[in-house]
Amino acid sequence: MPGAIAINPINWTREETLATAQDSLGSILPNTEGKYVPVKNYADARVDKARCALICSTAEVEKWSPGNVVFIKGIYHSYDYPFYYYNIRENAANRTKIFLNKP
Repeated sequence: MPGAIAINPINWTREETLATAQDSLGSILPNTEGKYVPVKNYADARVDKARCALICSTAEVEKWSPGNVVFIKGIYHSYDYPFYYYNIRENAANRTKIFLNKP
């Protein structure tokens, strides 16, 4: 889409540098009972500026994105929050703290 941007939810930059799964604060993923549980070092992230997309190379395609009528195989858009949950949570807390401390 014209004007669209992608931001890496691990390092909060728009650069194409890979942020490894080890750099991540963690994910929350559904277990076999459908409950979301913390998972350390699961999802990496890299911005692809040409496609204006976030790329995750460590997630299991067949498990999380086998393809359906909404998303083709390998599109993890519905897992943006679960894959990067703890990084997003930390960023939201930091932004809230900064906002509330403004004069």
